[in-house]
Amino acid sequence: MAPRKKPAAKAANRKPVKRPTKAEMKKIAQSLAPKKRTAYAIFVKENRPRIRDEMFPEAGKTNQKQNRQLFSAVGKAWGDLSKAAKDVYMQRSKQEVEARRKAIKDMVDIVPETKQQCAEPVGRIGDYELVSHGHERLPGHSADCYLVQHRVMRTRARAVFYNCQDEFQREIACLKCLYKAFEEESEDVDFKENEELFHRLLYATMDREQEPNRCIVTDFFPPLGSIGVDSDKWLLRDVAYQMARSVSTLHRLSLLHLDLRPQAWYYDGNARCVKLANFRLCRQEDDTTDITCPPYLLPYRAPELHAPLSEIRTRLGQQGEAWAFGVSLVELASGRCMFSTLQDIFAFRKAKNAARGNEAMRVLHAGVQKTLLHFLCQDGARLSVVEFAQDPAFAQSFVNLSVLND
Repeated sequence: MAPRKKPAAKAANRKPVKRPTKAEMKKIAQSLAPKKRTAYAIFVKENRPRIRDEMFPEAGKTNQKQNRQLFSAVGKAWGDLSKAAKDVYMQRSKQEVEARRKAIKDMVDIVPETKQQCAEPVGRIGDYELVSHGHERLPGHSADCYLVQHRVMRTRARAVFYNCQDEFQREIACLKCLYKAFEEESEDVDFKENEELFHRLLYATMDREQEPNRCIVTDFFPPLGSIGVDSDKWLLRDVAYQMARSVSTLHRLSLLHLDLRPQAWYYDGNARCVKLANFRLCRQEDDTTDITCPPYLLPYRAPELHAPLSEIRTRLGQQGEAWAFGVSLVELASGRCMFSTLQDIFAFRKAKNAARGNEAMRVLHAGVQKTLLHFLCQDGARLSVVEFAQDPAFAQSFVNLSVLND
């Protein structure tokens, strides 16, 4: 019997996908492009948390009266700035306006596909085309990472394919927990502001029948460690504070990241903020009994967690997170690797003057060393990431002192 040709005829008659008009593209691009802010809006965004903590250190969530007092104080602080200081914010505002204009133009003025300056797609996931492949060094089971682009908008994104179903489900569960918390706490301005410190989920393969791969697609940003944080003490201060806020948001929800390191954060240059990602090992503090691989990469794993897996399960907590956070800050501040081997970690712990014996710590100013050593002491005595985030004076120490030792 001859094969039936009806399906082929159907496919031949299928209408091509209609591309948006230029007007439609512009409207879509305007909704996706980075926001532009006034100089004053940038000042408020960066200084409101600090002024709030100075005015109401024990207040918790501010009430309506306190909010009025707070915004009055912020306005006064802006008025007290010198012209030179205001000019810095004015320049940043102009940069945001230009970045938004360029982003919209790049998305609207789509060149023909034959002229696209990128590799040919190697596959497709949802509306995204896979254009290049890379491999990220992640604890646990391996995951393949791709640079992808939207097939119509040509915007870039990052796709991660998971070999392990459990790690894929944990990534999705953590993101859902975060989104739910931000939605429920929408009236808490301080908590809601932390939403920008996490990667935005663009696509996930939830229907395994239609999409057999385990994959999520998120915004594409460069890794934090690649932007030269160590060369700009003002940027280092802001980055350290934002990193702490992102981790403390997880801890507020009783979540442990379990993979903190500089590569866990990415940097959005337009919004000038970090984005915490890689939640494939993330779990609730009381849900660590079934962990199947050591948490953290070796250079960021606290000394007490270099133990059999059965013992690690009972030792996981915010103190281990504090150690990994501290090592990450040392590496970002110094531009150097802090530990390479397990021997390096235990030598650091045993040294009478730990900072002097470690190359990454040695190049930092003594005052900065003192702040960072709060994270790198014995289990139970470490400064928590939440405490660091609640007191901006810790992050400010990166500016008050010269970061690199002269």
